[in-house]
Amino acid sequence: MASTKKKRRPGRLTVPGSFAETVPELLDRYTPPQWARAQQLLDVIRRHMPAGLVESTRGNMIRWTVPIALCPGRRNGLDLPLAALVGRDDYDSLYLCGGATPYAAFDDEHQDAYRLTRHCVRVFSTTPSVEDAIKASISGWTAERMVASAKELGRY
Repeated sequence: MASTKKKRRPGRLTVPGSFAETVPELLDRYTPPQWARAQQLLDVIRRHMPAGLVESTRGNMIRWTVPIALCPGRRNGLDLPLAALVGRDDYDSLYLCGGATPYAAFDDEHQDAYRLTRHCVRVFSTTPSVEDAIKASISGWTAERMVASAKELGRY
């Protein structure tokens, strides 16, 4: 009997091969234009990322999480994610996990710089509008607020 499960089309990841262990190792695999675009976006994210969150890699993504030590008893035993960045061929995908409406700061006016999809923001270039939206989306999310929000939303 044939499976009824829908097959997913593979994405166009910029980073072939095995997964990176560190952020610099992951960035070393990018082509020069991809590296420049990702580095600008990383600078913006790092500048506005709240203290207490940990930057790491998982698979081919750079992610920022609340360490499990600050949220003991979490049902799945994993860190609590706030944001993740995945490099693609022509853009970077930014995934936000803070609260019920993490993408509220992104609007439809700046389609040349980013495009809002159902699951992420596709960032084509780092402009002041992108920086403002990222700042509004992540700067207020302390580790304590992330844990409280996860408990409130039933994600703990």
